[in-house]
Amino acid sequence: MIKYLLLTSVLFNSLLFVACNNSSNESEKEVATPTDLETKEEQESVKPLEAEAPIENQEQAWLIGYWQSTEDPKSIVVFEANNRYSIYDGVKEKAQSYVLSNACQNSSDKSSSNVEGNEFYISVNQQDMCWFVLHLSDKELALSLVGGRGNTLRYHKVPNPAQHSGNPSSRVEGVVKKVIETGIYGLYGLELEINGVSRYFNYHVEEMDPTKWEQKNVILQFKQVEEVTEVDLHFNGQSIYGDLGAIKKDAENLEGDIQTVQGVLNILEVSGDTPGLYSVAPGSGETDKINVIAFVYDEHENLEGKEVRAYYSVGTVDYVQSIQLKRSSNTEDRIVYIREKFAHITSGIKSGTYDTTHIQHAVGGEFANYERATFEDEIRFMSVAYCSDHGCVKTSYYFWEGALIFKFVEDSHWVMHTDEIVEKRTYYDNEQEIKCLERTAKGTGGYEVIKKKIGKTKQNEIPCSDRLDRSSMEALLQLTKETADQLYPSN
Repeated sequence: MIKYLLLTSVLFNSLLFVACNNSSNESEKEVATPTDLETKEEQESVKPLEAEAPIENQEQAWLIGYWQSTEDPKSIVVFEANNRYSIYDGVKEKAQSYVLSNACQNSSDKSSSNVEGNEFYISVNQQDMCWFVLHLSDKELALSLVGGRGNTLRYHKVPNPAQHSGNPSSRVEGVVKKVIETGIYGLYGLELEINGVSRYFNYHVEEMDPTKWEQKNVILQFKQVEEVTEVDLHFNGQSIYGDLGAIKKDAENLEGDIQTVQGVLNILEVSGDTPGLYSVAPGSGETDKINVIAFVYDEHENLEGKEVRAYYSVGTVDYVQSIQLKRSSNTEDRIVYIREKFAHITSGIKSGTYDTTHIQHAVGGEFANYERATFEDEIRFMSVAYCSDHGCVKTSYYFWEGALIFKFVEDSHWVMHTDEIVEKRTYYDNEQEIKCLERTAKGTGGYEVIKKKIGKTKQNEIPCSDRLDRSSMEALLQLTKETADQLYPSN
């Protein structure tokens, strides 16, 4: 039985944070997040984790399989013999090696989990992360991130979802030759050329002009959906569309792929700018019901509960779930791409298109300023500033499609009669640093004077050395006034 349009969202799990003050910049823990866009060289550079005490017992056998989150059914974590990966709403992420052992084996947490007894940890070297296994059986799994907030991630084992779904996600690369308007609000057709062969995809978008993808080399994530589409609808042997009807009279013998069903009509969704849905039930059971996509207006509503004959066709449609430019191996091309997204984000903040959150928390003579900007539940911007009577350190993060693409740090302070501003810019590709810049200006006259001066100062490229601490970042990305009081107590 068909299920029509599927809309997906990108699970945002890139959690970022900077801990800084006016006297020191602490190095942080770097977290690599490989994706399907990794180059071969990058994949080969990440070596599998070798555990000091690998476990090959009943717990390892229980762990292998598909684990569905009890909080979010779309989220599934899969453990194989040596690899693990996530599936969200049918979209599979890249597999990473793991080890189940009696202590954390990743570099950052190895020293913090020297335990004795039958405690188990899951270590992932590629992410430099480790989870404590709170509970594991053949049916249930509970984990807690080492170094995290202490919250529990609960799962239950499920069958392989791919064996129960006719429309798994797929990924293709090609050049968008043409963007086609369908006449349906928010729905476009994409003609994608793949190795010299054209293929068509349905693309739902309202945020932007999709013609921007024309002649671009892109990567599409898509799902194949089986759709039942109305060809005609008859009542008392006549088409409700009159002379415009595709089937002039009731017919049992139909040509081509047209099928027919007779039964009671039930309106499921009335049309607006997009197609609606109705069902025709030839019998009393739900399994006999056929759901039909059509523009459902008054003619259909007037037949609610009446005996009709629907003519329909069944076809497979490719729906785009996500689209992005294919990453260039040229660093400067990636810098240009990041600057385009940076401009898009800053424009969205200034125009009020994004939803913004502002939190200020004061402790004694110091205070922390927090800002966050989201678009349709996707975080695009976050900044945190720590200030005292001698200056401020503000770190701003810019995200696109759930990944960090740019970070800007401004450290402004004064000592005696001298003001100094230090700016650091870091560009990220696949959440790996690809370019780092720094410039400094100092003098007298106050912040505004030095700010103008630094704007005329040349930026110097420096070795990249920042490290990302994901466990600390989760709390910041979800910060509220109440949690700020807990994170930064006044006493």
